[in-house]
Amino acid sequence: MVTGEPPKKAANRNWGPHLRALTIGAAVLTTAALLTGTAHAAAPSNDDFDQATTITALPFSSTVDTGGSTVADDDPTDCTWSAGSVWLRYTAPADGFVRMTADRPTGDKPAISAYTGERGALTWTPGACRTSHGRGSNTFAVAAGTTYHFLVQDIQNPGPATFGVELVPAAPNDDFAGAVDVPLDTDIAADSGPTSSQAGEPVPHCEHWNTRSLWYRYTPDRARIVSAKVTNELSTPSVTVFRGTALDALTEVDCVHTSHTPAVFATAPGETYYLRVADGVHSAGALTLRLEDAPRIAPTTEWIIPNDPGVFDDVRFIINPGDPAGRWLAGGEVQFGDGTSAEIPAVEGAAEVFHRYADDGAYELTITGHTADGRSGSTTQTLRVETHDVTVSNVTAPATATAGDTGQVQVSITNTRYTEDVVVELLRRRWDGYFDIVGTVPQHITKDSTAVVPFTYTYTDADAALGRATLKARVRLTSSTDNNPTDNERTVETTITPTSQPWTRTGRSEPPPALTGRPAGLAEPSDVERTPDSLRHRRAAVVGQVTGAAERPGVDRHQRIRALDTGDQHDHRTTTNWTKQLVDGNLGAESWCEGPLPADCGGTRTGDLDGQGDVTAHTPQDYHFP
Repeated sequence: MVTGEPPKKAANRNWGPHLRALTIGAAVLTTAALLTGTAHAAAPSNDDFDQATTITALPFSSTVDTGGSTVADDDPTDCTWSAGSVWLRYTAPADGFVRMTADRPTGDKPAISAYTGERGALTWTPGACRTSHGRGSNTFAVAAGTTYHFLVQDIQNPGPATFGVELVPAAPNDDFAGAVDVPLDTDIAADSGPTSSQAGEPVPHCEHWNTRSLWYRYTPDRARIVSAKVTNELSTPSVTVFRGTALDALTEVDCVHTSHTPAVFATAPGETYYLRVADGVHSAGALTLRLEDAPRIAPTTEWIIPNDPGVFDDVRFIINPGDPAGRWLAGGEVQFGDGTSAEIPAVEGAAEVFHRYADDGAYELTITGHTADGRSGSTTQTLRVETHDVTVSNVTAPATATAGDTGQVQVSITNTRYTEDVVVELLRRRWDGYFDIVGTVPQHITKDSTAVVPFTYTYTDADAALGRATLKARVRLTSSTDNNPTDNERTVETTITPTSQPWTRTGRSEPPPALTGRPAGLAEPSDVERTPDSLRHRRAAVVGQVTGAAERPGVDRHQRIRALDTGDQHDHRTTTNWTKQLVDGNLGAESWCEGPLPADCGGTRTGDLDGQGDVTAHTPQDYHFP
């Protein structure tokens, strides 16, 4: 008889925990082995500032490896930050300039920088920072006896790289006295790195911070206007042109601080002009200088506003100097083609002139201008003046109407110039002064004609609440711009009276009791004043109660009701409202209210109703439309 599990299953069940433990243990050992291999990779010997590699002589070139390097807490970050770095040091035996370089076959190059001083108090050397993307300067001045600490940094992908340091001679034209002659139409390669600013060097008006300067000179064989442009892909050096013969007797002619536009100067034959090309201490490097004849200018209109002018327009002409060198006009003239002209003002920016033409037609527009450096030019273009103008010459509507009536509105459109397609619109003025479109009709209208466009309009209770309906007729062109929009609309008003509408007392559906056997001379009840349908609740006042004589049964009460206008659904304005009841010329009753609440209603004056009874005041009641 089998009383338990087979031995094999029992064995499998008992080994399960041991197998899991072995698997986990193996995984831990494998992970530890991998982590140990990475964490304990040997750091470079010059990983720390104190173990920097000493450079004993220049030129120097060696392979450095940032792989496995670390970053100390006091490593400087003036040039850039890094994930790992190595250090080298060099003590200059004499004054001069050095250039540092770092390169590797693939990937980003390391960032390199230089410092002076001791650990914890390092000073960044001006001009000694070149980022991994090649920006910055890698050439700087050194002083005899000073030790310079080179930091080679990798932000990512550390590994071997070639680091070098070499002496470079100062530029021969670093000083004014060493200015180099430069011909026209020739690219002159230079390097502003191994340069400085000499004592007494003039500071140009367009910049004052570029201290790495080079000097050039140009002597023309004839009078001409020359442009001088410098190019540096990584910075924006300045170019300043001077007239004079000595450093302390120079007069600035022109200055630019950009690689996009040149300096421009007019020359006299045989006179020497000096050019100072300067870059910043942190961006000095390779550059190119080129002199050539300055470009011609072609002044033209940048904008004509409106772009389809007519005789009603003061046309605005915005003048573009048309100068590739980017200079503004120092003066000029616009000839409008109709026998008139206007001077172009000398302004820093786009100059503007205005003109109104008397007649339609095609006009030759000629623009002539000149720059402060002596260049001039002109252009001619054709301007078409074509006046489009339609007029709402008349609009008619009924003088009076009652809410609910439909009136005929006629709009007259006059056109005296060109055949046009137009849209005629009818608009109604709202309580807040804005207009809503209530009708639209397209219309074709020929030259020298008047078209009458009919509309119908149904007057509303909202119009009655305002006491009038103000309608506006408006016309617009569909395919061109109206040059005289001031006559494109006209309004008309119709006085609106309210219609009769019964009231019922709140809480009951039947109307107030009718008058039967009314006293002699008592007028029929007047209509209640109408209010806008949009606000369905108003307050009414029982103006008076007429008490009849006992011998006249059925004539014991007559109520006259008049609605009190307390405003509308938008602003709930309150106004003083009053009612009067005249019977045979005598004042029967008068009451007034200054707001929507019962407390806003005042007292009542009473009078004789031809001996038929007295008039007494009652409390105002709430009423609503049925």
